Amino acid sequence: MRTWQHETRNDSTWNIFFFIAILAIPPATNAEKPPDITLAHVYTKGIDVGQYWISEKLDGVRAYWNGRQLLSRQGNPYIAPNWFTTGFPSYPLDGELWAGRSNFEKLVSIVRKQHPIDSEW
Repeated sequence: MRTWQHETRNDSTWNIFFFIAILAIPPATNAEKPPDITLAHVYTKGIDVGQYWISEKLDGVRAYWNGRQLLSRQGNPYIAPNWFTTGFPSYPLDGELWAGRSNFEKLVSIVRKQHPIDSEW
């Protein structure tokens, strides 16, 4: 298991961060099909939690990087500025877009735009 974090920094009030934990993630086969990503499960006694990375639940939106673009859990693209995904790897990642505490509504407004505004990202 590897972890990878892409963080943007600028003077804007709204910065979106992409946090991920890489597990075995099969690539999406086409844009219409939702990515095959793991959803949260209730802990069952006896599971070796030492085999998992656990983090605080962030109030963001789930994002899947298929090596070319960011997708929602339903397979819809998040149109991010090119500079935001520059440096992302060519292999799949599963993570979360997050804009800070108490900014969920603002984040959703930003990531749903078909023409991203650089200063918001």
